Amino acid sequence: MKSDVKMQGNWGEDRLRLILEMEGLQSHIDYDFQKRLADREEEATKIPTSS
Repeated sequence: MKSDVKMQGNWGEDRLRLILEMEGLQSHIDYDFQKRLADREEEATKIPTSS
């Protein structure tokens, strides 16, 4: 089940990227996707929060 949720999330991010590009927006200029950091000690992926 977890892989299904991940697959849906990836699909949604891909659709959003396509929509933004069709509207003329450019990655890293007009928008950025969430950054993910690998935590090797905890063997996890983390998303940094804004301060």
